[in-house]
Amino acid sequence: MSKTMRDWKRAAARLHGVKWQSNFFDHRMRSEKEVDEAWMYFGNNPVVKGLVAKA
Repeated sequence: MSKTMRDWKRAAARLHGVKWQSNFFDHRMRSEKEVDEAWMYFGNNPVVKGLVAKA
């Protein structure tokens, strides 16, 4: 799986100019609670950064 992801990311970077974050942390969602928390974080992040007024 890691080779597949590495190859896919390499192709995306070359073909589409995607800039990948180095030293990122992958996390597997293990419960519905974790999925809900992640969505809340993603939704509120632009608000916290002052990019939008509300999620």
